[in-house]
Amino acid sequence: MIQTNRHQICVVGKKSNDLCTAVLKVISTIGRASAELFPQQEPNTLAVSNRVSFQFASGDYETSGKRYTLVDAHGYIDAVKMLTTGAFAGATGFSAAILLFEVNEGVTPDLVHLSQLVREVGIQTILAFIDQPDKTEDPELIEMCRMEVEEATQLESSQILSGNLNQAVDYQGSDPNAFEWQPIVDLITSLNGLLGDPVDPTDLPLFAPIYEVEDQEDGTSILACWIERGRLSAGQPVDIVGLGDRIRTQCVSAGQSTSVGQARSMAQTVCVDAEPGWISPGLVITNPKKTRAHPHFAAVIYALTVEEAGLHLPLISHDQVQVRLWSIDIEANLAFEDPDRVLSPSETVTAEISMETPLAMFVGASFEVKKMEQIVAMGIVTQILD
Repeated sequence: MIQTNRHQICVVGKKSNDLCTAVLKVISTIGRASAELFPQQEPNTLAVSNRVSFQFASGDYETSGKRYTLVDAHGYIDAVKMLTTGAFAGATGFSAAILLFEVNEGVTPDLVHLSQLVREVGIQTILAFIDQPDKTEDPELIEMCRMEVEEATQLESSQILSGNLNQAVDYQGSDPNAFEWQPIVDLITSLNGLLGDPVDPTDLPLFAPIYEVEDQEDGTSILACWIERGRLSAGQPVDIVGLGDRIRTQCVSAGQSTSVGQARSMAQTVCVDAEPGWISPGLVITNPKKTRAHPHFAAVIYALTVEEAGLHLPLISHDQVQVRLWSIDIEANLAFEDPDRVLSPSETVTAEISMETPLAMFVGASFEVKKMEQIVAMGIVTQILD
């Protein structure tokens, strides 16, 4: 379901599970946390589509009047899919990301890519944590790792923390000021200071894509829609936007909403005043004069593996494709920064996309890319260009 009034924190790195466990153990002594559940969790599997899924674990905590969810990607490719499909974070996106490095391994290509990816998908608050195992006492090695992390991630030194995760996880006491827990306390404090109050998606302007329409003889239409953000109730004036249209009407009645997916949206059936044929799937219900349709946007795209796509169809710059957004397909053109780039399976790329017909959208909206009628990539909108 949509996560309301909660910061969602993406945690990536080889020992991300240990970091999440340490944070929740510390918080359990001073706040409210589900620490006792996290280490024993079997990874959850979230299906993004029929063939695409990723694994993750999550744990909740509360401190200083703010609520948080730590989302631990099970592995590198799971982190890539979690970030580029927008499937977990919902309408408000991840509030922050924590990149976990190990001093003995330094900066790996996978973590360099993930540090770039979290920026590309629009995560503004980023912290790095360097794990220093028990036997790592060489101050030059530690400092060299810090410098490499700072250069690779373009983070300020104040955004890079370090500590011994084994000590933090194994500590059996309950003193939040214990030496073993101090690096974790510093991390919690840094996050809390960098993040304001979390955004409640229901307080945002209404955005409800329509996926099914049933016209009635009495001059109304019954619409099945996803409530991505905002609220919809009977008597509310609305605009219905997209495909070059703007229909001004009102909500006659609204059924009870139900959750859809892990954290994506709410499904709701509504009735609006509309003549037969006015409304079609792909249009979006919005507040009056708050939203318009757009044909051009920037995005980060993840190319499906052969197993996920069912075939091998690489994408190239200026490919003619179909963008599947809000349950409909729109003809579109892809443009990569490198005109010679060939996007192979499991790779990511930033792209500009031009659709033949404009659709309403928002930054953070997820979509699919089809080529020759097959879904070959998934992506997330990072900027509206017009």
